[in-house]
Amino acid sequence: IDTIPPTLVLNGVNNTAFARNQPYVDTGATAYDLSYGFQTIYSNDTIDTSKTSDTITYTASSDPAGNTGPTIIRNVPFTVSSAFSLLSGLVTSPAGTLGAAITPKNPRHVDTFKIGTSTYAGVGGTQGLFIVDITDIKSPEFVSRINGSGGNLNSVPFTTFVEIGDSTYALSVVSDFVSSNGEIDYHGRVMITDVSIPESPVMLKTLSNGTNYPKMRHPTSIATVTVDSSTYALVTSGSSDSSDKIAFLPVPESVTKTRDDSVQIIDITNPRNPTPVLTITDEADGYTELRGAASIITTTIGSSTYALVASDADSGVQIIDITEPSDPVAVSAASDNSLDGKGSTFTELSGARSITTTIIDSSHYALVASGPDQGVQIINITKPDAISATSSFSYSSLIDAASITTTTLGSSTYALVASPYSAGSQKNGVQIVDITDISSPTRVSNILDDAGGYTTLLDPNYITTVIIDSSTYALVTSPKDNGVQIMSLNPSMSFDNTNPNSEYAKAGDTLTFQFTTNNAIASDTAQFLVPPKAPSVTIDGASYDAILTIPSDPVEDYAKFTITVTDNQGVGLFVTEDIFTA
Repeated sequence: IDTIPPTLVLNGVNNTAFARNQPYVDTGATAYDLSYGFQTIYSNDTIDTSKTSDTITYTASSDPAGNTGPTIIRNVPFTVSSAFSLLSGLVTSPAGTLGAAITPKNPRHVDTFKIGTSTYAGVGGTQGLFIVDITDIKSPEFVSRINGSGGNLNSVPFTTFVEIGDSTYALSVVSDFVSSNGEIDYHGRVMITDVSIPESPVMLKTLSNGTNYPKMRHPTSIATVTVDSSTYALVTSGSSDSSDKIAFLPVPESVTKTRDDSVQIIDITNPRNPTPVLTITDEADGYTELRGAASIITTTIGSSTYALVASDADSGVQIIDITEPSDPVAVSAASDNSLDGKGSTFTELSGARSITTTIIDSSHYALVASGPDQGVQIINITKPDAISATSSFSYSSLIDAASITTTTLGSSTYALVASPYSAGSQKNGVQIVDITDISSPTRVSNILDDAGGYTTLLDPNYITTVIIDSSTYALVTSPKDNGVQIMSLNPSMSFDNTNPNSEYAKAGDTLTFQFTTNNAIASDTAQFLVPPKAPSVTIDGASYDAILTIPSDPVEDYAKFTITVTDNQGVGLFVTEDIFTA
């Protein structure tokens, strides 16, 4: 008489962890009866991989003799972390400096341009505009110097570069001044220089404040735009009581004879023979936010072209449609503590000093740095006639915020803000903020002068970025350090992994990780640092394969492996954690 029930055993090992939210394939169980052989098994064959753990219950059928089949439960834990977790989405490191030997005294502004395969930086200060070859970012070379003529014309506080035809031109703003009986009269100028041969720049034209350019006494910044095959320069001109920090004139000053608060539009299609187009003035023709015009940038949205002006004294932003440069239109404006059309408040526009734009998820945004507010206002300008306050960020490290730029690395977008104020625990430096989620900016790091190898960030005044050999760098002018700090910006690397056992590995398994990056790392200078007796590593080509073999005798210390990639200078490029568990 058969009185022995079937046996039931799990296939594989119970409590084996699998990757969370990934497809799960069950190994099942086996039921066997001594008299009747293999038996049918019943189970709840669905499992929820979104949980931290779930169970599967197996029940063997009763054998023909009526002996009840047993039940057994498999516990399936799921790992919470992903296979690859980066400690930081962005890693920065010092990449050198442009010292006093190759930059003018008190450098205020820096912009870059390319000629052929070479990259150049134009640095303006109180000794003119210096051209520096930065193609080899670690060994920059002085190329040439561009001087003006006349009293104080050597001071170049702002320069932009533009290509017209086959040539490259430098457009530099300069402020001359004459002091008499306690009053100051300004004589602003714009210098146009052909830098197509950087070693031999040729000054073509100097445009002076006067009959043709009546509102250019105190130029603060300049931008260019091309419309219908014609190229235009747009020059902001401020006023002494609010713009000295932008125009870098003597402080203090008593009385100014004339205020400009304007934007001068100039046709420079023929750089040797530029012509005035018109002047836009604050409090005229619907322009309400141009008092102390400090910074200007142009952008294209749809089929229209716009100029955006940040105005210090008005604590606001003016948006101008310049699709027809001879007939510009005041489209919209925003001022500090005002409401947008959706009921949100612009909270970070007090003393607006610098403006830039970016595109995220097909929407256009303006970012405005405000010194007094210690912050940055983010404005949605996708509909220029109906702008809205998207978000803002404010940190104590942004006191006196002077300049802002943005850069996109991989799938992330970052705002970089130069802040020159230093008092108590607050120091000069650069604040980096992740704005990928534009409605919720996240601070990444605060880079300080004389910390972490950064030696030239005292009183940082202007910041810009440049891409050289697929690598992204930030250049920051430091008037008090008489130089320019170069900062390497390294994006997170993207990974693909092959693991025979989901996220977990056992002794003898070989795991292969392929990753790519837009950071130029030569295979002979990159290295992987892993714990002693940990997996072996090979590197191959511009994309890297890290082949990791679990030791045959893993110990508890190796339960989790970490890989750090460094360059040949020992600078950490990225760190991974929790790559896999043995």
